[in-house]
Amino acid sequence: MDIVRWKKPEMYDPWGEFKRLQDEINDLFNYNRSPATEGLFDRPFSPAVDVIEGTDDYTVVCEIPGVDRKDLELSITSNVLTIKGEKKHDDESKGKDVYRREMWKGSFQRTISLPGGIDNGKNVDAELKDGILTLVIPKKETDYIFDMDDEALAAMIVFAKKVGKAIEKVVPCKRIGLSVIGLEVAHAHIHLIPINSIYDMDFSKPKLKLLHAEFEALQQAIIEKI
Repeated sequence: MDIVRWKKPEMYDPWGEFKRLQDEINDLFNYNRSPATEGLFDRPFSPAVDVIEGTDDYTVVCEIPGVDRKDLELSITSNVLTIKGEKKHDDESKGKDVYRREMWKGSFQRTISLPGGIDNGKNVDAELKDGILTLVIPKKETDYIFDMDDEALAAMIVFAKKVGKAIEKVVPCKRIGLSVIGLEVAHAHIHLIPINSIYDMDFSKPKLKLLHAEFEALQQAIIEKI
């Protein structure tokens, strides 16, 4: 008779069974549940994507090595970008024994929600070079503040609040006045004005003149307070 080391019996863990079942279901669908990186309908082989917001556009950079231009399909609906494509098998392995295959093949799809409005009336600049797809997507330009969508307008007011509080800490004043005119510049914007009386909101008064270096110093001081 063989002698074996005695082990203390492990206590039954019912939650362990639930975890095991959940792991099996996740493996079955092979679905990455991270909402920040993939859309609901993204395929298991999803290429990496970077999204960079500029002043007038969004730049989307996607890694798709080995994918031909003709096998790509791009679409934008509202502010949702969809990148679909297929990496096809090469013909070099036909009639040969393949001992190892690690390079992925097949179809893929990425769905990316962009953070702001997209101008669907303008063309998207697209370039595929060295396995990198670069898209430059123009933002929607709004001339009149009340034509802005609710989300963008709310974000503008919230940011104006932060800037206004910072100005109060740098420029001596009783409070910050807010004005919306929208006639002199062809895009929606607001004015934040340090005031000590209602007459400081009079745009017909001569503007305060500062040297360029003084403007830069004032700008930096406000940025540090935001």
